Amino acid sequence: MVLKRNKKISSSKNVSLSNSNNKRAEMLVKIDSMLEEIDTKYGPYILEELQKRIEFTIEEFFNDLKIVLENVFDKSNSLSVNQDNNQMETPVFIAEHNKKRTKKK
Repeated sequence: MVLKRNKKISSSKNVSLSNSNNKRAEMLVKIDSMLEEIDTKYGPYILEELQKRIEFTIEEFFNDLKIVLENVFDKSNSLSVNQDNNQMETPVFIAEHNKKRTKKK
């Protein structure tokens, strides 16, 4: 039964990935057609300025996303450390593994 559930989960991930790829492809096609239209109407100078602005916007979005994800993972890691400290007894082999893992960081 567990195997069937895992298959369903992995197939839903494939569907969402393909949907994401399809959406990205559609957006790129739209952007490309818009850029061609701008280039023919307004020339290369405007197209170059637009390209710089798009690159800047994407870079800013990436930096913001990176900060948000780092904060989320830091909070998650601190919560897991607190939970580890609150556990009554941890098996010796798990405690040793956790010590080795934290030393590597």
